[in-house]
Amino acid sequence: MREKLMMIAAVLLISILTANLNTDEDPMTVIENLRGVARIVAAITLQNGLSDGSISIENASVELMNIDIPLSDLKKFDKKKMDDFVDKLVEMKNKMSNGSEKAEEAFIKLHEIREQWREHSVKMKDFPKNLSALEGLKKWNTDVFKKVDIDKVSNMKKESEKDYKALETALAALMSEISSLTKTFDTVPAETLLRNLSNLEEFVDIMGQLNTDPFEDLYDFTRIKKDFENPVTVVNKLPTVRKDDSNILDAISRTQLAAGPLKAARLVTTGFTNGFHDLEKIEEDLNNPWMLTVLDPLYNLNGTMSVIRFKAPIEKFHESWSSLTYKDHYRAVKKILKIRFMFDEVSMQNTSHLGATVASNLKSCPRLSIQEKNTGFLKTAVSNIQNIYSKVMTLHNLQKISGNYSSFLIQKKIAEAINYLKENLDNLKKDIDWKTAVEGITDEISTHSAQAIIDYTTHLNCLIGLEGSFKEVATASRIFKTMRSLNISSELAANFKKVSSATAVSIEKIPEILAAGKVIKEDQSSEVRELKKMLLLRNHSRTFGHVSMLLQTVKLAISKDKSIFNTFVNDGEQIAEVSKLEEFQSTRQQISEFIKNAMTWKNGMKVNQSSRLYAYGHHLAALSNLNDVDLHTEKLLEIVEKLEDSGDATTKKKCENLIMSLRKMSGMELKFSKYSSELKEMPRDMMDMLRIFSTPTNEPPEKVDHVGISIFWITLICVAVLVSAAAIYFCFFDWRFPIYKLRQMFKKPVMKTAREGKPPPGGFPNQQKSVGPDGREIREKRKKKDDSDYEMPPPPPPPPTAKDDKAPPTKDNAVPEKKNVSDSKNKPSATDKKEETKMVVEKAAPSKVNLPPLATKKATGERTRDSGDVKTRTTQEKTRPTSTKDEESTNEEKNKKNKKKVDTLAADTTSSTNLVKTRSADTQKFTVDNRKTLDEVPNPEWDKKFEPPNTSEPPPPLPHKKEKAKKAEK
Repeated sequence: MREKLMMIAAVLLISILTANLNTDEDPMTVIENLRGVARIVAAITLQNGLSDGSISIENASVELMNIDIPLSDLKKFDKKKMDDFVDKLVEMKNKMSNGSEKAEEAFIKLHEIREQWREHSVKMKDFPKNLSALEGLKKWNTDVFKKVDIDKVSNMKKESEKDYKALETALAALMSEISSLTKTFDTVPAETLLRNLSNLEEFVDIMGQLNTDPFEDLYDFTRIKKDFENPVTVVNKLPTVRKDDSNILDAISRTQLAAGPLKAARLVTTGFTNGFHDLEKIEEDLNNPWMLTVLDPLYNLNGTMSVIRFKAPIEKFHESWSSLTYKDHYRAVKKILKIRFMFDEVSMQNTSHLGATVASNLKSCPRLSIQEKNTGFLKTAVSNIQNIYSKVMTLHNLQKISGNYSSFLIQKKIAEAINYLKENLDNLKKDIDWKTAVEGITDEISTHSAQAIIDYTTHLNCLIGLEGSFKEVATASRIFKTMRSLNISSELAANFKKVSSATAVSIEKIPEILAAGKVIKEDQSSEVRELKKMLLLRNHSRTFGHVSMLLQTVKLAISKDKSIFNTFVNDGEQIAEVSKLEEFQSTRQQISEFIKNAMTWKNGMKVNQSSRLYAYGHHLAALSNLNDVDLHTEKLLEIVEKLEDSGDATTKKKCENLIMSLRKMSGMELKFSKYSSELKEMPRDMMDMLRIFSTPTNEPPEKVDHVGISIFWITLICVAVLVSAAAIYFCFFDWRFPIYKLRQMFKKPVMKTAREGKPPPGGFPNQQKSVGPDGREIREKRKKKDDSDYEMPPPPPPPPTAKDDKAPPTKDNAVPEKKNVSDSKNKPSATDKKEETKMVVEKAAPSKVNLPPLATKKATGERTRDSGDVKTRTTQEKTRPTSTKDEESTNEEKNKKNKKKVDTLAADTTSSTNLVKTRSADTQKFTVDNRKTLDEVPNPEWDKKFEPPNTSEPPPPLPHKKEKAKKAEK
């Protein structure tokens, strides 16, 4: 029992793991589901646009009907005039004579040759006259390249996954060998010369046309002029038909029978890729559970069912075309309208006279002597030129790839490099006699055909210089020729009339379509009103509709069934060989490459089934990597139709399949590069659409700048911030800036001196070097720019020695005072009495005691009104009395006992001063004059308090030094 339970558990575990291994969605299902999203977005946009009037009913109807003609023009279609034109065309065709056929062919050929030479003559101006550059090719020998074994490296491509390094080494050795071989060939001079000589091919083609003497009947045009007037008279009897009627019939028949939906005409219903056929799929899209998971809609989407009302009347519009076919009816319309559109290019009134004028002017150019022999020589020369030119270009390609093969190794494109090498080496390995080929070119051009080239060139230059209505006459002649070749019969006319009748019946249904649009516009149900909350989807409807068109093209290209693309590739190969048309081959190659790229895109799509809408954005952006396809629909259809009419049963069957494939592909969008910018924006657009579906807002989303600020601006901002910070710092803290001075003016002054207060926590810095021998700090006052009369105080006297035992100075032998010169300058003048104010402040003189003079100090102050700066000048003189050794020892003991420092400037506080204030218009000046100093008054107490310092010994240590010394002693 236990074993059975374990087995069941193991089976369940394996099944769960297996189910979770492949959670990615099928690419084909993803494509169809995304097209369903496009249909829902288009339906919401169409309903909201019709409701608010931003989309007209007529424009929406025309696009859903898959036509590109306005409904107002459709209503003007005149069926009777179109039928009368066809009947008269059949009648007049039987009355046309055949006598002017050669003249008509000559007029057509003359116009074609003129236009061909007008374009090619510019290239022939570079035709080389000197062929000496080809002489070096005679010594070439390309047989050495036959020894290069590229097959060995080519066979290693299959094993590249196993041993990539070995393949890389082998390719490098091969490239080295090719590089050494190609170095001996100088291709540059011959390459330029051969490129100019290759223009001779088209010239030889024109010579071949002139050799048939196509203008022979025009030199005797007077003889056949009456025959040429007959078709002109017949065509002039055809009734006139409005151009709009022809355009309407052509557009509707092309839509219904040939090309299918008109991809270029969709503007407001882009999401409906197949027009009204997609309307019935809206209900299926709304019932798809995948939509609810991916979109997560906040609102009810059932209001989109309202636009389905367009489907029934438009289907009635197309009912009348159900019995018509492409082969019988559309081709009949196409043949007859081809003649009708030619009448818009020419007027038949004066065609006969214009033809006679052209033939008369042609006689001014002398007839050309036919030189078929020389033309044959030139054809041989052209063949040799093409052969040699291809081999020279092959050598050039080998030189280029062998020198830059490292880029292929870096990009892991070894397979492409090997294929490229193999293709070029195969061309070089073909046998060629360089000497014979070069001599053939030089002889045939320079010797045999030199005069023929000059004669034909002169004749062609004469033809393009003629004046006349060459284009009008050639167009009229082409109309006559087409009417004869189309085999216009009563059966063809009957098929044409069936198409015009179907068009007239369809136009009768237009009022029903417009009525349905009016009902949709006036629908005000709650479900429709709820769609108005998603108005912003109109910004994404058109772009996502374009993506839906591209997805439809990709789906048909990668389908496992026999698709229309594969039909064109397979059946088109045989048709291309029969028709020998270059367009077939180029289109086949482009379609093959497109299928390959589409399969690569499909294999790269891996999206989890539970993902939201934005998860598909990057895969849709990758669609821009798919190549374009040039279909050449009209030209290919014309050739295939001719082959179908003249071929056997097998060829006819292939032509029918090819025509069917061309018709369907012509209704698809094959120009992916046109939508490259829209595809690259898909990741963001998908995110915006999901936000609109699941967010309760009707405001546009915020625009997010995905690019961001550049590195240059980030660097510039950082540098600006640093410079600004530095500027602010210097402005506020540097005394040279005006802001600093302004800050100092309003700053609260500090009244404490440097010696007040407690020592800092870390102690005073070491200031031994800044202390003088007298124990005071050495400070030098910075001289300012305007302190021209400032004098530094004299240095203190040297310390006394034993020899200097003199009495202390008295008043009689004291040092005389120095008078300050600035005192006399700063005294107020006697003339400025109105502006002067004199104020004298006197203090009581101290007791008369004979003391030695200590100092004489004079100071002047000047205040400037503009700057507010105070400038002070001081002249100070000091005399120090000499002292004996006993006095020095006594002073030393007193200095040790005295712990407080005495401010020597305190002497100024007791001096009696006179302050003189002089006020003028610009400046204010203050003069301090020491009338009588304390030096003149004897005061024995003064000497006790202020004794001169002892400079014979070093000054006492600072307080913090004493504290440290005491702590060290402890």
